[in-house]
Amino acid sequence: MSRGDVSAAIAHAERCQQFGVDLVAEENRWLAFAEGEGTILAVYLKGRTKIVDVLRVYGASIQGRGKHTLSLSVEIPRIHKDRHIGEYVDFDATFELPLTKLLHHEPVTIDLDVEKYRKAVERGLKIAKRIRTP
Repeated sequence: MSRGDVSAAIAHAERCQQFGVDLVAEENRWLAFAEGEGTILAVYLKGRTKIVDVLRVYGASIQGRGKHTLSLSVEIPRIHKDRHIGEYVDFDATFELPLTKLLHHEPVTIDLDVEKYRKAVERGLKIAKRIRTP
């Protein structure tokens, strides 16, 4: 093992001890998802309101002092109109989404296509109607 491998193993062990093995493993799963596919159809809570949208996950982090929780760094899309190329989807606004607020998620590929985006949101609205919130 090289020095870098040993340092990485020690850092991982310290994180597991501090935050718990399960939370660190879940953070790693979300980080791997963000590096790969990265786009999800999500139903989440904002206050008491259910929100349905397609989100691009670009990071995950463990937050909190006493009780540690996982939070996703996400971008939300907006539909833009251009007189030369027409309508297109662009991810431009970012926010942190606590995983505890995420009611449903599934991987989705929209390829910045407006029709695929709209169909995904319509499917999400049907799913959101079936989800009961506390």
